[in-house]
Amino acid sequence: MRTVRYDNQTVSQIEYLEFIIRNLNIEILVHGRTRLSSDWLHDDITSPFHRLYFILGGEGLVYNSKESLPLLPGGIYFIPAHSTWSYRCEDSMDQFFVHFKVTLMEGVDVFEDCSRALKLDWPENRIRTSISSLEQKDLSGIVNFKSLLFEIISNLIVISAVDMIPRIHQIQKYKELFQYINCNISGELKVTEIVEAMKKSHSALYKSLKADTGFSIKNYIDKKLLDTSREHLLLTDSSIKEIADQLGFRDQYYFSRFFRKHSGLPPSAYRSRNRM
Repeated sequence: MRTVRYDNQTVSQIEYLEFIIRNLNIEILVHGRTRLSSDWLHDDITSPFHRLYFILGGEGLVYNSKESLPLLPGGIYFIPAHSTWSYRCEDSMDQFFVHFKVTLMEGVDVFEDCSRALKLDWPENRIRTSISSLEQKDLSGIVNFKSLLFEIISNLIVISAVDMIPRIHQIQKYKELFQYINCNISGELKVTEIVEAMKKSHSALYKSLKADTGFSIKNYIDKKLLDTSREHLLLTDSSIKEIADQLGFRDQYYFSRFFRKHSGLPPSAYRSRNRM
């Protein structure tokens, strides 16, 4: 049996995967069934969340400059966050979609290093039964579908060859830091406030975090804020001012400057370009 090193111990791959699954948090942002036609035509879309497409009929295509992946009936397709893809449907397609986040313990994205679109083959009757029960909008249907998602994600972890061991060590070492930032994220959150809460010197924490992860506290704050901003822009109809208020920016102009600096586009242009 294959083994891996975790926490200075040799454990079986099954035990390692069980640990990951026990600590996974799946957040479904939006889901639904849609019947698409040739007007499903979107170029160079980048999203802050992962996408799953369950193809129930018809055909489509996702592609970028590196690869092309046909969307065929009976397949489950995973499109990772922060990667850029174009979407096509030549005729028609019956699709169930899920936009979601999957994190390990303190909000760290499991598929952060994955940029490839992936396909899973799954029993079609299981897919249709789970979707049908979810559409009933009762508790058992939600539980059934979330169970299916856990199975799908555990398979994606294996086939994408995501190595979670370094990330698990980082999360455990900086658990309090990540937890504080995730719970207090806002446009007004300062590094000095975080350092004081951690009761550590700024220089020591900066050097340690940078050496272990490659990013600084400010980098982590900005990334969390940017991802949350993108989610609001793509998944809600809130105005720019409302989003700025919800995320704790002093005003919408400060929010717009922040967003443009880190994404290269004004918030309204990002929404228009990437909303599907």
